[in-house]
Amino acid sequence: MKVNIVNILLQGKSKLGLLIAGFGILLSSFLIASVYQLFNDVSFILDKSEKEEGFQYLQISKEVGVSTSLGLSSPDFSVNEIASLKKQNFIEDVAELWSNDFRVYGRFAGNGFDMFFTSVKPDFIDADTDDFQWEKGQVEIPVIISNQFLTLLNHAVLPSQGRPPIPKIAIKQATVDLQLTKDGKRLSYKARVVGFSDRISSVLVPRNFLDYANHELSGNTQTRVSMVVLKVKDSGEKTLRRYLDRNDYDVNGEQLVVQKSKTVLKITLGVVFVFGFVILILSMALSLSQIKGLIYQNKDRIRMLILLGYSPAGIIKSLLISIAKLLGVIILLVLPVIWIVFNSVHALMLTYALGFPQLTIGVWLIPIGISMVILSGIFASVKKLIK
Repeated sequence: MKVNIVNILLQGKSKLGLLIAGFGILLSSFLIASVYQLFNDVSFILDKSEKEEGFQYLQISKEVGVSTSLGLSSPDFSVNEIASLKKQNFIEDVAELWSNDFRVYGRFAGNGFDMFFTSVKPDFIDADTDDFQWEKGQVEIPVIISNQFLTLLNHAVLPSQGRPPIPKIAIKQATVDLQLTKDGKRLSYKARVVGFSDRISSVLVPRNFLDYANHELSGNTQTRVSMVVLKVKDSGEKTLRRYLDRNDYDVNGEQLVVQKSKTVLKITLGVVFVFGFVILILSMALSLSQIKGLIYQNKDRIRMLILLGYSPAGIIKSLLISIAKLLGVIILLVLPVIWIVFNSVHALMLTYALGFPQLTIGVWLIPIGISMVILSGIFASVKKLIK
């Protein structure tokens, strides 16, 4: 006849300590697995823009001061300033961001708005440029807009007007009516969105169109450079930051904040990981102390079981099976919760155009590994005590 040894040992004893220990293991398993997945998600978001051999891109402009307002200095980059940027050994490459010298007025989805055009060399554009071509006489201008602008449009501008958001596919099928004007001169065009950029926070048009429009409307043969894009290995490098500060250059977009954010997030996740690990250690210690206490309190019952023919190995096996079942329940609780939480997080990331990272296999293995370690520790401790 089989006897439930665990029930015998727990008879008349408080189970609160074991329940607290079980909850601690459940919480720590969830925290450690979640931190592991969060670290992967954060790395996925922050490294999304680093598509070319780990390079990062900084969009910089000159700081506007009183002298600029008074016309004593120019907000545009000179040839010498760009040449100086290219000489710096911590900058891999430099691309001028050319700007329009005329007013751009557009109408889209019933809204009228002012906008500005920029252009940059093709290898600095993080979007498909197959359709990003323009020839003289072509009425429709291909444009690439920033994802930041799209997010602002869908989550601020349109909702404030009681209008539904516009998906990317619809925006790429629509056209914007444009009026380009300066000093009484006027050009009419239509614009069509052919791509979206995370790197350049403005509206990009082909360089030959920008040069043509500037010449036709303002007579300028040299297109001014209002901003510059830097290609760097490490946007958080101290030498780079000191150089930008010394020259009063403002950094826009993903820029230096990326490195700072990455460091802060890593530290935060590290703290949460340590917190989860501490809970795990305390839970393991509490579990072992509870089991040791049960064995010490039941020395007479264990001795009686052995006299009745139950071997120490059998008693140990019965204890381990019961503990393994408890750990199995914890795993079955933790894994679905993790799956639900991170599928919701990843869906939200997809909504905000941050991508859709996958759940890593480590998330599933961590709770199982923790349970195996706990079971091994309990086995060694119980075996020593009973024998």
